[in-house]
Amino acid sequence: MIGIKERIFSNNKALELWNTFRKELPISLQSLDKYQKAFEILGKKVEKPVEVKKGFLDL
Repeated sequence: MIGIKERIFSNNKALELWNTFRKELPISLQSLDKYQKAFEILGKKVEKPVEVKKGFLDL
């Protein structure tokens, strides 16, 4: 079972990654993988991009 300190650290790290992700748009599909866990921790859904142009998400 994950301890409270580990959970808080995990959530803070996920939030940091999420905020970084938002600043980096457009983002490559390869970079999206590193954010997937952060999305899951924050309860965000990771959805397939509607359109991909030259290896970047078109959001």
